[in-house]
Amino acid sequence: MLNLIVADLYKLRKSAALKISLAITFLSAAAITATAYFLAEGQISLEASGNAALLMDLVMMSIIGALVAGVFICGDFEHKTIHDAISSGTGRGAVLVSKAIVYFLAVAVLVLPYPLITAVAAGTGYAFAAPFAPSVFLQILADRSGVALTAPALGKMLAIALTMIAVHAARLSICVLLAFVMRKPALVTGIGVAATILGDLAVGFHEKIPVLGAVFLYTPFAMNHTVVSMNAGAGDLLKAITVSLVFIAAVLAMTYGAFRRAEIK
Repeated sequence: MLNLIVADLYKLRKSAALKISLAITFLSAAAITATAYFLAEGQISLEASGNAALLMDLVMMSIIGALVAGVFICGDFEHKTIHDAISSGTGRGAVLVSKAIVYFLAVAVLVLPYPLITAVAAGTGYAFAAPFAPSVFLQILADRSGVALTAPALGKMLAIALTMIAVHAARLSICVLLAFVMRKPALVTGIGVAATILGDLAVGFHEKIPVLGAVFLYTPFAMNHTVVSMNAGAGDLLKAITVSLVFIAAVLAMTYGAFRRAEIK
């Protein structure tokens, strides 16, 4: 399995799709940070900032994460890489775990521009407006607005960044299931984006449909903004990470069940 991981990491490092996706998340993070600054300075209106909401991490990672899953995992089905690994004696479980590990590492890399730019912006001591869209990183900027960045605050931001990476990985683990079941990049991308959006919407119904809400409140879709913030304690962050890891394990178990029964041609 280690050889599979090393080979996949090499492919990702050379992947134009990953490099382009990283550039997009970097520019998106910079754009929402700049928007929060100009909004605080009164140079743009709250209404005008609405378009930038599409660049926040929850939206961008839903789209780019699904796209990367389609290119990375489905591509290996199309190029018979997975078929070759299985025919050479590698177990299906090892193939699945190796692909999932490398995919989640790619997700972590794609998320990184948001906390990095947030930390740099917070360290400037400039004022930033209250979040104009649901975003942990915009909330951090607002909380640190006009305040010098201290070592404890930087440590807290690092803990939040690691927690958000786990949350995003869990949210996008659905794309791993879709990729191993459907094996078509277009379907994985489209359905993956729709699934994450529906997951966010389902959490909003926790008051209208208590049973549905009770279930979704213990998923990574409820962890992204209501739990993770600068005011969150260690227990809150641990809860978010634990929920995310349990969700990933459950999705990978379902994926393995489907992959084990699937015919590899």
